[in-house]
Amino acid sequence: MESSVSVVIGRYVHKLNNLVGYIRVEIKLLQMQKASLFTQDDSVATALDKIEKTAAEILTLTDEFKLSFTAPRAGEFVSSKSVISQVLQDSAIPASIEVVFESDDGIPDVHADKNLAEVFQNLFVNAIESMPDGGRLKISLRNNQINKNVEVSITDSGRGIPSYVADSLLFQPYYSTKEQKGHGLGLWWSKVYLESIGGTITLLSSEIGKGTSFLVSLPISKPE
Repeated sequence: MESSVSVVIGRYVHKLNNLVGYIRVEIKLLQMQKASLFTQDDSVATALDKIEKTAAEILTLTDEFKLSFTAPRAGEFVSSKSVISQVLQDSAIPASIEVVFESDDGIPDVHADKNLAEVFQNLFVNAIESMPDGGRLKISLRNNQINKNVEVSITDSGRGIPSYVADSLLFQPYYSTKEQKGHGLGLWWSKVYLESIGGTITLLSSEIGKGTSFLVSLPISKPE
């Protein structure tokens, strides 16, 4: 029953997203084609901006609603080490980037599902794109027996993240530092998904020109 409900919800969320997406496209066309008119009456331009922002908020809510039905079921566990290894294998990593993957012995399975791979894919892609001239990507997998979780640190030697972004914008939906390349949902989605399974993602450190480090914590047992 649960899976059929998820399918139905996913179908309607998809339709709603398409309709809202159409509204946003029409707004963008108006803003481009009628720019000269808006200079005569900026109240229209302001109204369109508000509509576009509202449409973006609707998309955020529908995505979050859909995500609430993707959390793993009770008794569903995966090997984080295997997931990371597979994502690294499937990733297009330039030869100029050195990849170091360290892991404790006997890492327990974590309460997650196949969506976990997308979390690491988002983080690895961001790290790789931050090192266009090459660098080092280090992944460390640790078993934190005190907190009963598995911790994954992802550290790159890339461009780093500006402090104003790290302080308030980093995990916000539709915010991206990639200009036309990114849609601004990768880190936000990762955060929402991890929290839905009882995990977390934290920016440990970042320095312009020196690199960035994230910490992902994954629950070993199913959260209450």
